Amino acid sequence: MPAVNAKALLGTAVEALAPDPAADRVVPLVERGEAPAGILAVPAPEQWWVISADRAAGHLTAFAEACGITAERARDQVPRAGCRACPAYVALRVLNASPADVIVALTANFST
Repeated sequence: MPAVNAKALLGTAVEALAPDPAADRVVPLVERGEAPAGILAVPAPEQWWVISADRAAGHLTAFAEACGITAERARDQVPRAGCRACPAYVALRVLNASPADVIVALTANFST
């Protein structure tokens, strides 16, 4: 088996998984600071349920407040079913993958 250059492998994975910048019309608005708060207010309460580490660090509280969402509303809002689909999918994939595949996939995902 030929030797694998980890840096090259990761670079290839990041490139292959990079999102199409034209595929999402909201991201360019966010990048330019032109996204209406209403658009951002939709995922803010759902992230409260999904990303507990960010909630603990206070990042989601600041994001929710900037979108006009109170901590009480974020806590009380029932998340849509799809908001937990990605974390569940990742958990399932991690459970059935080799450690090296998990490291490459997660690193590539968070690099984009």
